[in-house]
Amino acid sequence: MKTVLQLCHHDQPKDRCGFTMIEAVVSAGLLLVVMTFVVQMTVRVDGVWKDTTHHRVAVQELSNQLESLTKLSVDDARERLGNIEASDEVQSTLHDAELSGDFIDDEFGQRIELQLRWNHGRPSKPVRMSAWMRPLQATNTEPQE
Repeated sequence: MKTVLQLCHHDQPKDRCGFTMIEAVVSAGLLLVVMTFVVQMTVRVDGVWKDTTHHRVAVQELSNQLESLTKLSVDDARERLGNIEASDEVQSTLHDAELSGDFIDDEFGQRIELQLRWNHGRPSKPVRMSAWMRPLQATNTEPQE
């Protein structure tokens, strides 16, 4: 049985055992390219996760605000809509969050449209959500038979 030294020892000088400098440089270059790609993809995936989380928080905030507004009377909803603000949780999660809304009364009915925009480092569209006001149910003052 031959040892490692005996396997790598050759009588002819052109037979070599191990890596040459060119092979080491090529291997290091390929490793550098692969690692650069992996790091860039990791950073991009992290950005997508952050954007998804921000969007989810914005949709939840708009849903909560619309739910509380549609339970009010039309006059109370208009008044509250004039000074609406994002919740503390949204303010802490979304940088420079701005919540605004409009009361729309047209042929489709009375509805509230809210939009939430925030600064996340690049231009984007705000998140918008609408809800129709429920018509007030008339109270029946006639006695039941």
